[in-house]
Amino acid sequence: MPRISVVIITYNEERNIERCLLSVQEVADEILVVDSYSTDRTEEICKRYNVRFVQHVFEGYIEQKNWATLQARYDHVLFLDADEALSDALRQSIMQVKTNWTHDGYTFNRLTNYCGHWIRHTSWYPSRKLRLYDRRKGQWDGINPHDQFVMSEGSTIQHLQGDLLHYSYYTIEQHLQQINNFTEIIAGSYYRKGLRPVFLWHVVFHPIWRFFRDYFIKLGFLDGFYGFVISVNGAYEVYLKYLKIYHRIRTERRQSPFRLCFYWDSDEWSIAAESLFAYMVGLQQKGVELSLVAPAGSSILKKAKSARMNYFPITSSGKKIIPAFFSAWRFISYLKNYRVAAIVTDEADKISFITRCARWAEVPHIIIQRTDYIGTVPANSVRHYYRYRVNGTIIDSDIKFYTYLINHYEWIIHQKTDNQSASVTVNNTTMADYILVNNNEEI
Repeated sequence: MPRISVVIITYNEERNIERCLLSVQEVADEILVVDSYSTDRTEEICKRYNVRFVQHVFEGYIEQKNWATLQARYDHVLFLDADEALSDALRQSIMQVKTNWTHDGYTFNRLTNYCGHWIRHTSWYPSRKLRLYDRRKGQWDGINPHDQFVMSEGSTIQHLQGDLLHYSYYTIEQHLQQINNFTEIIAGSYYRKGLRPVFLWHVVFHPIWRFFRDYFIKLGFLDGFYGFVISVNGAYEVYLKYLKIYHRIRTERRQSPFRLCFYWDSDEWSIAAESLFAYMVGLQQKGVELSLVAPAGSSILKKAKSARMNYFPITSSGKKIIPAFFSAWRFISYLKNYRVAAIVTDEADKISFITRCARWAEVPHIIIQRTDYIGTVPANSVRHYYRYRVNGTIIDSDIKFYTYLINHYEWIIHQKTDNQSASVTVNNTTMADYILVNNNEEI
């Protein structure tokens, strides 16, 4: 007959730990409590019972549970949280397993008590947990704080009768506080694993689906008022989790190296293309990270390749809906993957397409390269896109610089050269000399 080590992790669990310890007395050959330096009466309560009490710095739920499992004296482990307890039926099932251990791991349902009420629907029940296992056949894994014991390939698992009683939250306020804490942890875990949420689906529609699933499909309404509260809070947790990941991405983008993306939509090599390419070479020599988006096979794209610039070829999508959709989708994906900080363009007829893609890709700045193109854009487009979406204008001559400044005095000129004053000349200057920025913030 195998001996079972009951392993429990704790931190300030004076309210729950005694109930947990009493429930496992009959099945445990050893009770190991791994505590994260509690400041309440947790240790005092544990020492009233036959408990091996060990303290270990908390490094994460998965890490703590793996460490605690390894400290057990016996290979067969029953792992519980301090706010859990064995029901009478589950205790009897475990006693039967103890006399005839035939599988590598055992699962059972967890029944949660929420604000004094047992929740028998929503996604909270039946919530199947694998907590009784041979530690040689697996380890704790998952994404913090949602850990799970993962069995090795080829392991056998059996489901036991009886519920694991989970005394979760005593107040709704406690639940909301835990949601805030857990979403902070899981947002960091997902972010480090490379998850990049799509705002419309993950932040908007996914929470709505979560509520609909828990309250209607999983019959949360049968749990009355608290079934509604749990369904709403579940949706809020999903919303908050993805919103925090989304915020981290936006923060990282603002702190990442400044990356310019130049959008050019012409196959021919012209004076304008030559001027643009010279400007890009000059910026590249100054250490600015940049890329070129241009038609595949165009002359400027070939030169960008030879100059070892980052580039992205585009194809003409025409006016058909499906090709236009895929063209926009590819462009948005590129902007996100390259973490573009600003798009520079003089394509007045494409400004609507560019600004919409930039918005979806969360590119913070749109810069119009030459002001003389403004006159070719319809008045409504100028008022909408230039006022609300375009952040600045690069000026390629002093004459245009002062003419535009008079007409748009609320925007501010920042000189990019080394503390040299602007001189009024008719000659064209390098376009890197002047960048028009909004709100007195350098782009």
